[in-house]
Amino acid sequence: MRKLRIGIVGCGRVAHVHLWGYRALAQLGFDRFQIVALCDQVEDRAKRLSASVVGARGGPQDDPTLDPRKRSYGGGAIGTADLLGAASRPYRHTDWRELVAREDIDAVEIYAPPSQHHVIALEAIAHGKHVFIEKPMAVTVRACKEIVKAAREAGVRVCVGHNYRFEPATRAVQWIIETGRLGDLRMFNWHTLRGPGHWSTPLQSRWKRLAGRVRDQVLWRRPGAINAPAGPAWRYMIEETGAGIVVENGTHIFDTAIHVCGGIDRVTGLVSQFERDELRVEEGQRMQSEVPDTFFGMLRFESGAVGQVGLSTAAHGEPLGPREGFIVHGSTGSASTTSYRLGDGSEGDPWDLFQAEAPEELVATWFPCGLTHRFGLQKLDWMQAIRQRGQPLVDEAAGLQSVAAAYAAVESNFIGREVRVSDVVAGREDSYQAPLDVGLGLLPEVKPLRLSETETLTGLGEIAAN
Repeated sequence: MRKLRIGIVGCGRVAHVHLWGYRALAQLGFDRFQIVALCDQVEDRAKRLSASVVGARGGPQDDPTLDPRKRSYGGGAIGTADLLGAASRPYRHTDWRELVAREDIDAVEIYAPPSQHHVIALEAIAHGKHVFIEKPMAVTVRACKEIVKAAREAGVRVCVGHNYRFEPATRAVQWIIETGRLGDLRMFNWHTLRGPGHWSTPLQSRWKRLAGRVRDQVLWRRPGAINAPAGPAWRYMIEETGAGIVVENGTHIFDTAIHVCGGIDRVTGLVSQFERDELRVEEGQRMQSEVPDTFFGMLRFESGAVGQVGLSTAAHGEPLGPREGFIVHGSTGSASTTSYRLGDGSEGDPWDLFQAEAPEELVATWFPCGLTHRFGLQKLDWMQAIRQRGQPLVDEAAGLQSVAAAYAAVESNFIGREVRVSDVVAGREDSYQAPLDVGLGLLPEVKPLRLSETETLTGLGEIAAN
């Protein structure tokens, strides 16, 4: 069987993180893939990704994406050349159109700014390529729908990088829910409030062990990171991200909520931009952010359950909540990514319970050969969908739903009332997105959304109501 030949568009930091997933697969013998070509408009970034040696300073313990309790693959360094299955380095391009048109590529991975996701994906699909897209799937709901339509017409497999679904702790909670231990689901809660730059600086994780077991995850920035650049400039531009943290990072929360609790019916959102000081971005210049840095949402699931979510990079001082954690309450108990407590009085770590009681067949399906690396698991799921002509777990439909839920929060804030996700998908609620879609060429000209210096996204609901 021929290896899946992959081209990567966008060679920034997130592309390096995804290489850890391929490294984990290669370590366990899942090597039916080959990275053929790379593309970045900054040639040096493509050179660095091509030449990088993932894990050269040691083994998997250097991977900051991995929960130390669940590492199950061996040490040793695997570099880009090893992932190629050959001694040669991948071809390098500065024009992504050249890469997607290559006849020696079967699939394209997209790690460009969100505003470019649908443009690159549509061109790749037109060339018959399967596509992996870093979250969010696209910068607006209409852009997402263009991808959905094109993928289904072409019969290619699209996967969106919502890898939290594959996190062992998330799967353990999913299993607890599916076995009925929580009864009827009632509440979903996820709040992560951090200071500026939290998602833009390198993160490492450490675990406190109390009473001989893991109790909580503490995330901290490396020394000196407080003065590090605040990420790339596009992250703070409204035309590039659509709605800042709500869409770029909030889609992870909404996708996880949908995954464990089912579809979201309605959202009431509050969205704000608090940070107004100039930022020093990676490119070297200083700029002011144009996008929200904080949002809170009240959710009503299709099942009748309710939820509350919040995300911010404007919370100075004491942080709140784990970076990748949630809790679900049901009629007979609760389960989070670090603990569960049931009506019969039992409590503990969900992962420990899963390892002790989950059927062997399910364990082998969710964690083949002991693979627990969430990026590697999602890559494997996508590649298996391609080979078996199935659908990946996070396909284009799932990618659309998380973006629609995020924009339901934004549209709700804009018009000052609750918004149905189905109305956002159908385009009936698009007051905020419409100007963005005009700029993308997805809508004819409409009156643009312009804010005065005294107006903020926080007050748009009142403005619209009046």
